[in-house]
Amino acid sequence: MRLEDSRWIERELDIDREAAHAALKATRWTSLQFTPYQKRAIEEVEKALELDRRQMLLAMATGTGKTKLAIAMLYRLLAAKRFRRICSWLTAAPLGDRPRTNSVRPRW
Repeated sequence: MRLEDSRWIERELDIDREAAHAALKATRWTSLQFTPYQKRAIEEVEKALELDRRQMLLAMATGTGKTKLAIAMLYRLLAAKRFRRICSWLTAAPLGDRPRTNSVRPRW
């Protein structure tokens, strides 16, 4: 493969980060209702991305709306064209360690 053949990848993946961050700052929040701490979490992730941080850990307590927050945050990042693709990895490993005493059993 020649170098000229692979340059299309660079063009396809080229992202105007400054324009994307400006769009994020200008974009109004969606019609979803967020708590102040959820908005702050999204804003902190966006600030970290603006500083080119690639690794972040967002920890929130049970029942605080992590799923809703993640969906809204991913939507904002894609809509602002900060990313073209996002890969999300979810693991249920800790759920497998729970005792099965509270499991639901089908009645047939």
